[in-house]
Amino acid sequence: MRHVRLLLAGILGTSMISVISTTGAVAHAASTPSLTTCKTLINTQEYAKGTLTVATDSPGYTPWFVNNKPSNGQGYESAVVYAIAAKLGVTRKNVKWVVEPFDSSYVPGHKKFDFDINEISYTADRAKAVTFSVSYYNVNQSIVSLKTNPIVTKHTPAELKTYLYGDQIGTTGLAFINSFIKPTRSPRVYSTLADAVLALQTKQIYAIIIDTPSGQYMATAQVVNAKQQPIGDQVGQFPSVGEHYGLLFQKGNPLANCVNVAINGITAAGQLKALQTTWLGIYNQVPTLKPLAVTSETGARAPDTPPQLFAPRRRLILKGRNGLAASVVSSMALVALILGVLFGTGGGQSFRFYFFNPHFLWIALRGDPAKAVSSVLGGIVTNVWIFLLCEVLVLCLALIIAWIRISTTALLYPFRLLATIYTDIFRGIPFVLVIYIVGYGLPQLSLGPLSTQSPAVYGCIALTLTYTAYVSEVYRAGLHSVPHGQILAARSLGLTQYSTMRFVVLPQAVRTVIPPLLNDFISLQKDTALVSLIGVVETSRAAQIGQETYFNGSFLTMSALLFLALTIPMTRFTDHLIDKDREKRLAGAQ
Repeated sequence: MRHVRLLLAGILGTSMISVISTTGAVAHAASTPSLTTCKTLINTQEYAKGTLTVATDSPGYTPWFVNNKPSNGQGYESAVVYAIAAKLGVTRKNVKWVVEPFDSSYVPGHKKFDFDINEISYTADRAKAVTFSVSYYNVNQSIVSLKTNPIVTKHTPAELKTYLYGDQIGTTGLAFINSFIKPTRSPRVYSTLADAVLALQTKQIYAIIIDTPSGQYMATAQVVNAKQQPIGDQVGQFPSVGEHYGLLFQKGNPLANCVNVAINGITAAGQLKALQTTWLGIYNQVPTLKPLAVTSETGARAPDTPPQLFAPRRRLILKGRNGLAASVVSSMALVALILGVLFGTGGGQSFRFYFFNPHFLWIALRGDPAKAVSSVLGGIVTNVWIFLLCEVLVLCLALIIAWIRISTTALLYPFRLLATIYTDIFRGIPFVLVIYIVGYGLPQLSLGPLSTQSPAVYGCIALTLTYTAYVSEVYRAGLHSVPHGQILAARSLGLTQYSTMRFVVLPQAVRTVIPPLLNDFISLQKDTALVSLIGVVETSRAAQIGQETYFNGSFLTMSALLFLALTIPMTRFTDHLIDKDREKRLAGAQ
């Protein structure tokens, strides 16, 4: 009897497995539509009915696009789009190209395109925020350097660790540097690829890591000297580590299934390989370097369960019953409004996930070395020391310039003229332009040690030049605020001009200008984030790296919270000084 039961159980189990397997196969088949079905459904799945809207960034570089004109069908990615469109029955005239910066392509919410093609590498973390297609190009990373750099001939795995690299933020080339090359010096991170190329040309970095086709174009057409002659060299390419490019869709977009069918179709027909031969064939000649240790998962991992970041407030000190009631009512109304926006609106859940995700807030605070994500807490240390150094320099230099400008000595006339010109120039030029001019201009002037400094030093120079011009005017206003009668009285008592300035004018002027000076220094604290434009990895750049690695904006939120932690105490202290000065003035007027 027991054997019979076992036999029946086995038959029943086998039958259930068969049913489950058949059901799974049917479900899988249903999730992968046929090409005929896709041709019928595509008009109902497109962003703009009857038009396939394709996004990419601008400018588009060779060999992916030609002449920065995606619609001409030239260049590998342009040709791939039209091949996919043709496979789905979409005519060429019904393909519309739109510009979408990489930084905004993955932001949650409704997207104004069907898919984005922009050499975007697939990662599991990115796939949590958007939907990717299957691969349309398998990627090899390569090294681009100057022909005169030692890396051209000395590039064993051990030697590669000794060089200083640079790359564009958010690229897999940057992740490759940290995960596979593992250099002894942290790579410099730039806002755009053009900035990284400029840093290479001015010898601020030794090499850039970039995909092989783009690297070949960079070495021959972008890295050039003043005579537009190529000075770059594509040293070689690394063996594949499984990286590939995919088309980017809004999360859950059903059109991705049909596009996958089309890509698989042109791949099976050999069309994708033919397009690679046509547009990327010359890159097969690049030599392959010795493989590096594939240890992308090394390093400390962020814990899956973050600690509680916000402890509840235990006490609320309010004075007076009316004040207490008014404070409670207004606070509850404000909290209700915020909660209503975050939880009551249609996009509240997406907003909370993107900007206030506890898991990613914790990763932002700690960093994730395994994925080359820097800690925003470590980055704020860079902001602080740059701010402190610049603050001291600005205070000293601005006072000297202000004193020169108010002096009446004939001997100082040339210096007064220069001080006036300097102030007008650096108050009139946007700081972003100043930091680019200083960061990339000084290294090209060959001024000895001044042309071989780190980007952080050039950032300090740019900040000091700009804020000295502003603060000198604050000083000058304070010096002019001292009544002229006090100066005459001091001189009549026998004080020299220097003594009058030191013991009579400066003490009163400084007391007057402290509040506006502190406001300027709050702005200086925030503007330290702009040194990231020339490759410094401070807290905002670390946040951007995390955002573009995980496609989540919680890294930006954590960076903003750290800036608030620095600036709010100074702001409150400034308000206290302003109120105190106001009380003294009112008391003196009575």
